[in-house]
Amino acid sequence: MKVFLRWTNQSVFWVAIALLCYALLPAFALDYGIFEATADERLAAMGWSSLNLSALWFAPLLAFPFFPLLKLPTATRAKGELALTAAIALVTLVSAKLAHVSLGYAVIGLALALIAIATLALAKLKVLQGDKFIIASLLIIILLISLFIVFPTGAIFVAMFYEDGVFHPQQVLRILSQNYILRVIGNSLMLSGFVGLMSTIFGLAFALYTTRIARRTAFIGKIFSILPIVTPPFVVGLGVTLMLGRSGYLTEWLGIANSNWLYGFNGIAIAQILAFTPLAFMI
Repeated sequence: MKVFLRWTNQSVFWVAIALLCYALLPAFALDYGIFEATADERLAAMGWSSLNLSALWFAPLLAFPFFPLLKLPTATRAKGELALTAAIALVTLVSAKLAHVSLGYAVIGLALALIAIATLALAKLKVLQGDKFIIASLLIIILLISLFIVFPTGAIFVAMFYEDGVFHPQQVLRILSQNYILRVIGNSLMLSGFVGLMSTIFGLAFALYTTRIARRTAFIGKIFSILPIVTPPFVVGLGVTLMLGRSGYLTEWLGIANSNWLYGFNGIAIAQILAFTPLAFMI
């Protein structure tokens, strides 16, 4: 076990993992997945099957084993490894985008190797007190947020500058000048401001009640603080709909069934206030 841990603390180990993924897994995406694809399709998707763009992604990894041979100071070596890691990641994403190719399973191994090497480099620089677990967790979170939030959102905004595949900056002004777009933006800003204000007020009130007034019932605050974990906004919205919707049991009991008052600003505001008030309470 100690030998394994010692190996994982070296960039050579992670370079070997990435190259092993390159040898065994397709570097380019398959239309029907790795199990449904034919043998010829799997072979064509392998990076080593021909001289292609994937060599540009994986070949720079071979530079990492030579860093210890340069006898550089630890900080300088770590900064060099970080720079090379960032360059490989940037080249991979940009080249794949420009070439209109989809990344395959081998790139997952490349990403893990780059994260591990960056973690080791940041630990050498004493970032976050050199705690490798925290550094790796933070890098993975940043990667996931970038892939599933930042990149899709950015792609939506970039598409606004194109018309029929041609770069057309005036397209943005034409889109934003439409009345319904302005109305959507205004409603979104008004809703976010209202929800933020009310969530903060309710969270502050509950926090003051828990910490300064009802000390004996402080355990309620602990229960309240875990609500965002077990009840995401979707669950809250579903619960509000079942209670206060057109066929909700509260609306039927109050005699206001078949009413549409919940669907729109009111319902979204109620659901989000209920979802974000515990977050405001914890903060």
